[in-house]
Amino acid sequence: LALIVPVLSRGLRDRKADLKKKAAKIAGNMCALVADAKDMSPYIPLLLPDIQKALVDPSPEVRATAAAALASLVRGMGGIDEHFAELIPWLTETLQSDGPMTERSGAAQGLAECLAVLGAEHFEAMLPEILAGCHHPAPYVREGHLTLLRFLPLALGQLFEAHLQEALAEVLTGLADS
Repeated sequence: LALIVPVLSRGLRDRKADLKKKAAKIAGNMCALVADAKDMSPYIPLLLPDIQKALVDPSPEVRATAAAALASLVRGMGGIDEHFAELIPWLTETLQSDGPMTERSGAAQGLAECLAVLGAEHFEAMLPEILAGCHHPAPYVREGHLTLLRFLPLALGQLFEAHLQEALAEVLTGLADS
């Protein structure tokens, strides 16, 4: 790990989208490759900022791979621990930022994947905030939350099914927004 993590970190920071995708995929699978996932613990602070940066990359393929890698790391490390304490707040803040749409989209995809890993309780706790964000006065905040509603069904699967009607109502209201 001490040899490969710096190489992955550099790959995640490379300019080429293909290299970023490969590095993110390997980083996400690393927890499955080690005997004890806790062996990854010292390397999470090195990888996490680079994965977060890849999550807001202009390339949709890089964002999707980074979101999956992020979820794999959270799952492999046993959920939100000290390494990921600021992850959900960062994803939520980026989702609501007035920066480029690609950043909000990456944050939405990452948040959806992480919520799928964290389970029903965490998702149910965040759902009122997600739905309320669809009515925010700032259009970029609404757009971020509507984008999150686009990714949640894919990430959560049947867990999202019970909320499909209210989510669809929010999406239709958002489409009518001008």
